Formats: sequence, structure tokens, C-alpha cells
Amino acid sequence: MTAAGPLVLALDTAAGLSLGLTRAGAVLARHVSEAPQAADVALLPTVAAWAEIHGVPDRLVVGTGPGSFTGTRVGVVAAKTLAWAWAVPLVGVSSLAADAAAAGWPGAVVVATTELLRGELYIGVYRCRADGIDTVAADRAWRLGDVGEWAGGREAGGAMLVTGPLAQEAALMEELGATPVPRAAVFRAGGLATLGRTAPPVDPLTLEPQYLRPATRAAERS
Repeated sequence: MTAAGPLVLALDTAAGLSLGLTRAGAVLARHVSEAPQAADVALLPTVAAWAEIHGVPDRLVVGTGPGSFTGTRVGVVAAKTLAWAWAVPLVGVSSLAADAAAAGWPGAVVVATTELLRGELYIGVYRCRADGIDTVAADRAWRLGDVGEWAGGREAGGAMLVTGPLAQEAALMEELGATPVPRAAVFRAGGLATLGRTAPPVDPLTLEPQYLRPATRAAERS
């Protein structure tokens, strides 16, 4: 570690690949791809190349989902393996929380979303602070039409931003009085690094992806 702060490697494979290397909030390198096989093809070669240039990171932060079942697991397993091989601290962070941290500013409420199934999304609602975020509504699977349950986000006050596929639903954006955030403006790995660079590390052996029950199955069992 240098006087400028720890070198943080952040990675997420819950929806494509978001990979970043940061120090003191500055992004030294980034790689983003929405291709389904991006994590399998590019993750480890990119990390190896960065380590050759910048050295072994001081800390690893991985997105734990929710998202693609297989994709999320690939990233978590890779992060656990790298943390063990390099003997560096590992932190797990919600992928949706990372989106909120990447998209928002202090006082803003961010509705972070990622695709689950047709007509269903994973959604988490967060309020941004200067030094982190607070959970307004925990990550869960939602039906697209269940707008009435969004009272938690609306009552939180402040500007409301929406990321992910829900941001493309113009009628819902108007109903919520929300501002959609372009997909290209949300660097998930950057949000991971922001939230994870000072968070307490976890035991790599116990870290698991965040798997949430799809909304349709939850309704069928209730």
C-alpha cells in the first residue's frame, strides 16, 4: 500500500462484466462488457494484465448479486480464489448497492434495478450519503407492475434516480417522478470500490452470492 491509499480491485459478473482498479477513488483501469460470456473470457486475463502493470491489489471487492445465477457465482468464486492466492482482504457488496453508489450523490434516492425474468426485476432502493449509502428498501424480486409498493422510496424524499432496465419504462418514471440514469453512466465496479474500500473484510470461505427468489415463485408459495 502506498501513501495515496490502498489499490482496490473491484469486480462484478452479475450482469456481464464490470471490472475496475482504483486508488483513493481514482479509476486507474476499467473494463466493462455486457456480453454473457465476458466473465469467462476476459476476467482473469484482464486482472493478470493489470497486476503486471500496477502490482497486486491491496484489497478485493466483489459484487454478490442479485443477478444471473451462474454469472454471479463466477465472479464470487474468482474473487475468493484471487483473495486466497494473493492473501489480501476480500469484501462482498450488493451489486445493486454498487449501482446506487455509482449513480447517486449525497441526498439522492436511487432505485437500482437489474433484469430477472420477463416482466420481473431485482430492485433495491438506497439513499446516498457523502460517505456511503443507506438501505431504504432491501434488494428483492419485484413484478414490474407492482408500483404501489414503492412507497418507501417515494417517502424518503430528495431526488429519485432509477438505474437499469426500469429506467426505460417511461410511464413508471413519470409516476414516480424519477430521473432515469443512462446505463453507460453507471460504472458498477466503481461503486463497488467506493463502498468496499473501507468496509470490514469477510472470510473468503463463507462469502456466498446473493440469490433471491423470483417474484412469481414467491407469489405462488405465499
